Amino acid sequence: MIKIIILSDPICPWCYIGKKCFDEAIKQFESHYFSIKWLPFQLNPNMPKEGMDRKNYLIKKFGNEKKTTEVYTPIVNKFNENKIDFDLSKIKTTPNTFNANQLIYWGQLEGKGNDVVENLFKAYFLEGKNIGDINCLIEIGMKSGLTKKITSLVFANAKDIKIVQDIENKYRKVGVSGVPTFIINNDYVVPGAQSKEFWQEVLRELTQKYRRMYS
Repeated sequence: MIKIIILSDPICPWCYIGKKCFDEAIKQFESHYFSIKWLPFQLNPNMPKEGMDRKNYLIKKFGNEKKTTEVYTPIVNKFNENKIDFDLSKIKTTPNTFNANQLIYWGQLEGKGNDVVENLFKAYFLEGKNIGDINCLIEIGMKSGLTKKITSLVFANAKDIKIVQDIENKYRKVGVSGVPTFIINNDYVVPGAQSKEFWQEVLRELTQKYRRMYS
């Protein structure tokens, strides 16, 4: 089986774009060839726990509104190019995503990793929800197929908090500094939001190699 680890942060627009392109490409291949594992990776670990006002955060990060517009223009273009539904005007808060990353970790354990990641992206980029809020995350967990009991326990277990921190620290130590990052068979690393066409070619080569090895 071809193992693909995807490191992602649910407020990263390039992660959302990268997921959509990857999803479109992998649809064309038989699913039994692949094991997809979503892992959390927090881009802003120093973000205040309560998050920040979105407008103030972007000005602080990029300098001014003009520069923010320049940075987001190619992102918006990619959203439109890949027919991704979004409404950035609804986003009022840039959250701390550690709680959301805990939900990704638990979602993956329960076999719902892809659903959790997808619903986090939609909640943030389309609905403008504060995905740092635990009540919001409980709703997303339930929508993704987790029970309310499981989702509620996600944020109360100190052991799981350390596990998520250890996952992020592990990949930072080996050089991961941005997301999305795709790791294939613990050997090849593909950084960034690659196109559907790129993934079609990569996945084709991987499946052909797999067939030759096991036929």
